[in-house]
Amino acid sequence: MQNHITGQYFSQRDFSLRAADILDRVCHDTGFKAEQEIFRGYIYDRDKVGSLIYRGAWRGKSVVLKLQGLKPELDEGTILKSFAAQNRSQLVRLPALYVHVPWSDELGYMYLISEYVAAPRIFVPPTATAEQMTEFCRFYQEYRTNCVCEPWIQVPKNSALELTLARMRHWLKICTHKNRIDREILTPRCSRFATLAERCLRDENLVFGHGHLMADNILKQPDGRYVLLSNLDWGWRLPWYDLAFNLWSCNLRLRDTDLDFPGFLKLQDAWRDVYRSIPAIQADPDFDRRFDFVMLERTLGAILADLGASDFFGRPENADHLRHLLDLHLHYFDYLADALE
Repeated sequence: MQNHITGQYFSQRDFSLRAADILDRVCHDTGFKAEQEIFRGYIYDRDKVGSLIYRGAWRGKSVVLKLQGLKPELDEGTILKSFAAQNRSQLVRLPALYVHVPWSDELGYMYLISEYVAAPRIFVPPTATAEQMTEFCRFYQEYRTNCVCEPWIQVPKNSALELTLARMRHWLKICTHKNRIDREILTPRCSRFATLAERCLRDENLVFGHGHLMADNILKQPDGRYVLLSNLDWGWRLPWYDLAFNLWSCNLRLRDTDLDFPGFLKLQDAWRDVYRSIPAIQADPDFDRRFDFVMLERTLGAILADLGASDFFGRPENADHLRHLLDLHLHYFDYLADALE
């Protein structure tokens, strides 16, 4: 079973309240020496912390410690080991795993110590140069060809359509709970999305992949090889979801409030054009329709779950960014929906 982190939004408590005591215990048990906290994993809200990551030292190595206080369906240490067992790439790998203590219901957490990778991202969002976009596509072809050879998670019993509509309903529930975006904006688009999903996903198969494939999670080492981070979300998703996720991540980080919709559309088309250079894309005669739909899914997710629920966009100082990005995403949703009808 694959992990569904956002599915625990309504049940997750603030793990950070326990983190100091747990960190002390883990340091005592393993000899890990913490230097600084470098990441907190939120489920949209600041008081729904599910994980914390610390940089530090362990047995003379520069490492990171991840404390996981959100119970996963599939343990991340198991994911790292399963990936390594089937990976055929000489260019792409995951961080080396040193210590793995699986989830304990009694303790209410799990942890792992893994390699700290001192390398830059493949590009810095929200934009990339033409050369960086081309490199991302080369990386993707290698990843798709040699890193997902033998899926280690079974295909879900539910269909692509059932899973997609369930995700939409969950996002809408969270968005409605936050009450940040008018229902008159959301209701017709959710209805339109459901209708298009019925049409586009009737016979669609799911594809196994990373699930969070974006620039932040792809580090390029000096020797030209890559290390993939954020590995809790491997699983089955719509075709070309990984490529759409990269673009979704870029779109949500746009901060130029003078960017109009034609300019926004040029950014989308630039990525789509370079994606067409990927051999795996060239082998799919239905790429444009499939990519339109998966971008429609990512755009609706951005509206409901990110713009509609994330604490970042609820802060008064980010109100202009919320209005601007919501307008762009609503226009883009309508644009894609028109193309699919």
